[in-house]
Amino acid sequence: MFQGAHEVDPLNVGAIVNLGALEYEHNNYENAAIRFLDALEVKPDDEEALCNLALSLKKTNYLEFAQSAFEEAVNVSPGNTFILHNYMLFLLEQKNFTHFDKVMMHARRVMDKSELETVTKLYEEFKSAIEGTEGKVLPEDQEPKTFSASILKSAIKKAFG
Repeated sequence: MFQGAHEVDPLNVGAIVNLGALEYEHNNYENAAIRFLDALEVKPDDEEALCNLALSLKKTNYLEFAQSAFEEAVNVSPGNTFILHNYMLFLLEQKNFTHFDKVMMHARRVMDKSELETVTKLYEEFKSAIEGTEGKVLPEDQEPKTFSASILKSAIKKAFG
């Protein structure tokens, strides 16, 4: 369905984003990211494409680009609490507590009380868990991540310079 819509109108951002979402759902994160980059070529300020690009890149080795995509998504749509929440979770996963604290200042302006309480609780629990495992090698730290992503790498370089 989305492929057909894309073939009829190759500039249909919604179709391109949905094709990327399908790739993401099938764990094809690199292909999903490429689709989202394709959507951003058509509409550079598409918040859904930016957020989905960040979420896809988060699943790859391109974590710096994931952070850039999250930052751009927040800049494009500063009141979108879904993007902000996912960005803050990403920062916690990356143990980037300093940047998390900076983003939290913005979150206090746009999130409601219950969202802030949830994010604050996650922050506290995450820091506590990190302190409990500091210096230990965890099983997921030993799993190598390998991707054949030359196409993705060139597309990311093109998008983020």
